[in-house]
Amino acid sequence: MQVRRQSRKYFLVRYARFFAYNGFVYFGLLVAVCVVPNWWNILLFIAYDLALLVIFLSYFTNTYQLTETTLRLQTGTFFLTTFELQKADLAQTVSNFRIEQNIFQKLCGTKGLQLYLKSSTSEDALELYALSPAALAELSTFLAAYHMRSSKEEPNLKEIPLAQTKLSTLLKTGLFSTRYLVYLVFILQLGTNFPKLQAFLVSWWVWILLLGGAVIWHLSTQYLNFAKFKLFETETTFNIQNRLLLTEDNVIQKKALVGLELTADLNRRLFSYVGLQAILTNEDNDQTQNKTKNFLFPFLPKEKLPAILTAYFPQIPSGLLTQKQVRPKRLSQIVYLLSRGLLLSLIYFVARFFFADLLVLGGLVLLVFLFWEPLVTPLTTSFTRSQNYLLFTSGLLNKRMYILPQEMVTSVTTKNYFGLLQKTTVTFATTNGKVISFLGLGI
Repeated sequence: MQVRRQSRKYFLVRYARFFAYNGFVYFGLLVAVCVVPNWWNILLFIAYDLALLVIFLSYFTNTYQLTETTLRLQTGTFFLTTFELQKADLAQTVSNFRIEQNIFQKLCGTKGLQLYLKSSTSEDALELYALSPAALAELSTFLAAYHMRSSKEEPNLKEIPLAQTKLSTLLKTGLFSTRYLVYLVFILQLGTNFPKLQAFLVSWWVWILLLGGAVIWHLSTQYLNFAKFKLFETETTFNIQNRLLLTEDNVIQKKALVGLELTADLNRRLFSYVGLQAILTNEDNDQTQNKTKNFLFPFLPKEKLPAILTAYFPQIPSGLLTQKQVRPKRLSQIVYLLSRGLLLSLIYFVARFFFADLLVLGGLVLLVFLFWEPLVTPLTTSFTRSQNYLLFTSGLLNKRMYILPQEMVTSVTTKNYFGLLQKTTVTFATTNGKVISFLGLGI
């Protein structure tokens, strides 16, 4: 088998994307290293240089070999892994594959192929980032043995209009995001650490510029992700199309869908929307890949959720959403908060010996904002059950709801802390081995 590489436009696509996302930071670090040499800047500068090197080497190390019956993929940069897929066994080895084209790939006339294996337990797909049309057609023909045909070729394709998002919905929900709080804390921390920036950051026009930029960025991201989002259905699959600057074709087999994740971020909650996302697994319940792009209904009106569940997910009991949930006891919540507060206080007093008070305090606040979700998840998680399904709800500002079959529970671990706090961890055999923690006794 002849070793084949991606299109030579790979370098242009990858470096263009890298500098578009990180260019200002990169050149800022270059100036900082020259003007204010310190070990933090030098380490960050080295990290960016390594990222550029990895992109260069990945072209030579991420290769594929193709025959009529076998596809051999090699991935990695410094540590190489080889996967050999037999055409006759694709239905047993491949979980899903997706063809994507971002703005940089579109400008260069290439597309990316992401391949997900049933044996994979990581969040990373086997990816060929820049394929020519001829190479992509050749690989797609081979992978067609998995019966993952393009939406244009799928017979009896029926569109689900409720999955589309109106422009007015994108605009009003895009104005709000909890990410703004992280931006605010980060900017205030910059003003504390760099006195020369304080006079600059107190200017009103700077805050208008920063706030406006954050809002415009969030609006643009939502528009690019969901403005042209479409969902189609056949008897056996859900077919996702996204045809704007970011192009995506994804086919989810209904038999691989075992549960649902309902997303209610702050911007959705303010206007009574939920995002409905598929949770996938193998037929034999092996742990495999969980893709973050499996939205079926990105902005679904909350009042239409029961009807959608009945129409498209009849296996889920209709009354599950209205049942009373078991919530953490007040004593457990108080003890949990005290334990986390004591831990943060200890970190604060230890760090004060090495850094300034304001620097440590700002760093802790930023740390809490960045890791807010794992901190509050056990504190806010409640659950209920109906027939063979379990429903978990967690989150404070940004809520998540998981609906999963009870037979997929692989382990339930309950820890007792001096009789004051019980913490239960439930692990499901979902595509990424989903783990849910809550305060209280086991389910």
